[in-house]
Formats: sequence, C-alpha cells, structure tokens
Amino acid sequence: MSTGALVILQNPLESPPRRRPELVRPGSFARPSESFILPLDHTFLGSEDGENSLPEDSNEPLASVHGTDGDPQGTDDGEVRAVGHLGADEPALNVDQVIARFVDETKNRFRPDTPTAGDYSTAFRRFAKTVGLDSFSRKQLTPKRAHKIITDYMATMRPGSKRWILTALQRVWVYGGLGPWPIDIGRDFGRSLPKPQRREAPPDAEVLPFAKALAKEPDAYVRVFVRMMLTYGLRPVDQLGAIRWGNIRYDESGRPYAFVARGVEEGFKTGSPWIAHIPSDLATDLMEWNGKSPNSTPEALILPRMGKHGKIADAMRIHSNRSTEDLWKAYTARHGIRSALTMAHMRHFVKRHRRKVLDPAILAYWSGHDAKSEGGGMSLHYGTNLPVQEVLEEQSREWPEGPIGDLIPVRVLETAEITPQMMNAIREYMKGGSDSELTTVFGEARKKATPFVRP
Repeated sequence: MSTGALVILQNPLESPPRRRPELVRPGSFARPSESFILPLDHTFLGSEDGENSLPEDSNEPLASVHGTDGDPQGTDDGEVRAVGHLGADEPALNVDQVIARFVDETKNRFRPDTPTAGDYSTAFRRFAKTVGLDSFSRKQLTPKRAHKIITDYMATMRPGSKRWILTALQRVWVYGGLGPWPIDIGRDFGRSLPKPQRREAPPDAEVLPFAKALAKEPDAYVRVFVRMMLTYGLRPVDQLGAIRWGNIRYDESGRPYAFVARGVEEGFKTGSPWIAHIPSDLATDLMEWNGKSPNSTPEALILPRMGKHGKIADAMRIHSNRSTEDLWKAYTARHGIRSALTMAHMRHFVKRHRRKVLDPAILAYWSGHDAKSEGGGMSLHYGTNLPVQEVLEEQSREWPEGPIGDLIPVRVLETAEITPQMMNAIREYMKGGSDSELTTVFGEARKKATPFVRP
C-alpha cells in the first residue's frame, strides 16, 4: 500500500465512524475530523536581504530522524497508522505552549533586539493553523506522520520562500519540544531548494523617483526614514531602527554633521560600527524631526516604530520587518511610485554608486558594513580600524551629498551670500571661462558660497 496518498484519520475523542476511508489528495493536509482541506495561499516575509537567505545559523545542518535505509522512522509496516489508535487519552498539542517554549529556550540564542524569534514564531503559527497541528496529540505526531505533514505543507510554498520557512519550522519544532526534526534536506528536497540569490543593484533611473518624491513629502519622520535608506542603505530594523539621538554628532552651530554608532553597543546584527557623514538635506530633516519627536533625549530612538496611521504609541519601541515595509509601501503609494524596489535594493544601489571613488574601508563604514571584509585600499595598507575623524573627513570631501547628490545635481540659487557677480562668474566658467577670473570674483565676495537647494 502506498504511503504517499492514503491517510486514515479520526478524531481521537470519538469512536471510529463506520465508513470507507477517504483518500487524501496529495499536497493537502488531513485533520482528524475531515477528509482533506485545500491548501491555502501563503506568503512570508524573509530577511530584509532576501527571503532566500537563512537569517540565523545558516551553517547548522537540519537534523533528521531518517533511518539508515533513508525511510522516515515510523510504523514497521511502512504505512501511516490511523490516528484514532494512537494516544487517544492524551491532550491535543498546544501550539502557544510550543512557541512559548521555543522563545524561552532560545532567549540567549538570538539577540533580544532582533525580530528573528518573532518571525520564526509567526511562520510556525501559520504552519500549525494550516495543517491543524492542534488536532494531534504528541504521541499521534509520529516521525512518519510529521514528515508527511511538513513535506505536504512545503509543497504549497513558493520556491523562493522554502529555504527560510524550513529553517523557521525546524527551529521552533526542535526548541519547542516536539522532538527530532523529521526532515532530511537531501532526501526530501534534493536540489529543489533555490540557493540564496543576490539582488542586482538597481539603475539610477529606477531609484530617481524615490529621491525626487522627498521634496514633496510633508512628514519629517518619513523624510528622515526614506532619505537615510537612500543615503546609507542601512538594514531597516537592526540598524536604522536602532539608531539613537545620542549617535549624532553636531557642529559648533548645533547642526548634525555625522553619525557614529558602535555596532556591538547598539545591537546591530553584525556588530560592525557605523560612521557616516550627514549630507546637508538630511541634516535639515533631522533638525525638523528632532523638534517634533516625542522623545529626543540621547538614549531615545530617532525613528521609533510608527503605526499605519502615522502614530507613535511608544517612543522607545523598535521597528519590525513588517512595520518598516508598511512605511516604505505607504511612501511609494502616496507619491505614485510604481516600482518593485525594496529597501534591500537600496543597499546595493548605495554600494554601487561610490565603490570606485571611496576607499573600500571608508565605504564600508558609510553603510555599517564590516570594513575588514571589503579588502583593498586602506584596508591593505593601514588596516581597517581607522580613526573616526579620518573616516568622516574623507566621506565629506569625496561624497558630501551622498548618492542622492549623484542622482539630483545641486542647483545653486542666488541669495544674499551668492551675489549676481558670483552667479555670472559661475556661468562663464561653465562655458569655458578661466580659473583666475572665477577666483578673483569669489575672492572679492569674501564669503563662502554654501547655500544650495535641490529642484
């Protein structure tokens, strides 16, 4: 008798009904009280760098309880036995207790400020609801039955999500106390699991609408959030969401000029430091948001979690993957940006834009990457543990307005500080005029031309 298509299930609390067993359609999930349920459509948000990657413990193999013959351990006759004959006197599984046990067992495994445990719990709860896991007792959930339940469920998942979801289910299953993991990757999935794919860096034309819309965005909080994503390409939760007002350095006039954050102290995912010059437009937005923020003390979050209706219920609550994505999607929808670019794409965009101009180690600090992993440049000659001021000086000199300045060239306006004579000298110089004439005019003005705006 085949083991892949026939499953006889009954409610363990009721007497077996006198009727012919019904076939369970392959790919569906059988509950004790019904012959089959249609597979549901599921999506799950993977890590912000792509749901193909393993967020945690990517080098840890998924344990298996397969026997030496490659067949999942279960009943001797190779068939899934009727549920009604197993542990009818045992209570059904409590999914909430399984998840609570998982969270408790992994409290020191995952950093408390990361959403990994919560994301894994969400994925497992969705799985448990779909397959009716709370309809089984622990004894009824034999390795063979568990194997079929999981493989049937995974058959309904999108290929790009499978690797992440398997990791999430395995962690909760094992640390939640359900026993050994009944899946063997090589036997059960072979090469069907796509390898993690790297996103391509988006071209400037696709990023430009996001940058231009900043001029029309009325909310200072949203401007800071989006402008920082386009400027630094930070991870939205454990970097951007964890930055505090105390991580900003100010000049003598009280204007922000740099971010300096120690990755270990701030709880970044990799522990790498973040040292970055602040472009002028971002400094302006930060000053405006500082005056409106519910908490702008040094230890307070610059961008605490904001709800869907623009409300900040807790000024110290950090963002989640879902809340940052909601914020990003709301921005694109409000400004009519029809694009599939995600925040992760902006990381690639930032890296591409100045990889040939900034020293690799300096560029690594700009986005909070591990400078030692970049190689080349100063990292080969002087090492990568560079003085903060040296990093900031090179960044401000070589990339004063960051990648947004590359997308939208600076447009100088005539002001009290920039006289008509200076403007004319600039125009003539751009047409091929001499350096000396430009120097003479600016020397006579005796004032530094710094004001500028973007179209």
